[in-house]
Amino acid sequence: VDVSGEAGSTQLTEDSSSVADLSWSPDGLQIMFTSYRDEVRDVYLINADGSGEVNLTANPGGDADPSWSPDGRRIAFTSSRDGNAEIYVMDADGSDVKRLTKNSVPDVGPVWSPDGQQIAFNAKRDVHWQLYSMKADGSGVTQLTNDGEVPQNMDWSPDGQRIVYQSNLNGDRLYIVNSAGTSVYKLHEGGADPSWSPDGQRITYTSGHPTKPGEIYSIKTDGSDEVNLTNHPEIDSQPLWSPAAR
Repeated sequence: VDVSGEAGSTQLTEDSSSVADLSWSPDGLQIMFTSYRDEVRDVYLINADGSGEVNLTANPGGDADPSWSPDGRRIAFTSSRDGNAEIYVMDADGSDVKRLTKNSVPDVGPVWSPDGQQIAFNAKRDVHWQLYSMKADGSGVTQLTNDGEVPQNMDWSPDGQRIVYQSNLNGDRLYIVNSAGTSVYKLHEGGADPSWSPDGQRITYTSGHPTKPGEIYSIKTDGSDEVNLTNHPEIDSQPLWSPAAR
């Protein structure tokens, strides 16, 4: 969909299996996603015109949550191939897989920082899920939230100073935390799948409003000026700004 809300969508995949966890390559030429096929979830890569689809992981343990590094050379993702959900990285062609986290509890949903130096992720290391960051090599793990808000679907601001995330504790909400974890505020009551605009001024998201679910909205980072971008009967979700827009 055009960021102005005008029509212009194109179907890229033909398989009837579900598609999730979309991630554009930094050059805007390819899209990664996860798909559940033959009872296994794997990470796939497809050209932006819908051609050249390939399974990057093909692993029976299940893989999800792919995220490109800013230079396009590496991919962070979640895998349960060793029996527990952990954060891994691999080359953009699926080779040279390395495990970054090693815990007895799940670590999921990695997202690279804009400078490629950090990866944010979710972990359940006590009774609650919390938001963490670590260096790109898996060292220097830092806890960013401590409120039991079950963070997920994170996206870094273009300047790397803030992270927007969705919480599904007692209903979906959108929050913003700074990269040091010292300040957090609620952006919007009701919403999912947040994605930061290239200029850092707006955030798109899927509406969780009971009377208008499954619509794409845009909002300023101070919570004002909410705009409906889709506004039609079909269900729309998981908005993601393309690198061309960035």
